[in-house]
Amino acid sequence: MIINPSYLLSEGYIRPSADNSSASTSITPKLTTVDQHMDQCGWTMADVVIKAINGVSSPRVMHLNTDFVVRESA
Repeated sequence: MIINPSYLLSEGYIRPSADNSSASTSITPKLTTVDQHMDQCGWTMADVVIKAINGVSSPRVMHLNTDFVVRESA
């Protein structure tokens, strides 16, 4: 089922943010976010680039863990 985000906002629901940046805790209410672990993503991509430079292939698809961080907006 697809839900229009404008409906969620108009009905008093708040969508979570998808980056868990410091901005999510510096406003009121503090935003519920999905932590995509951008540091892990950066290290993984750097590893892929270094391997490519050295002629080593990497998987075309990689799955990294995420965490749902519930705060005041939930």
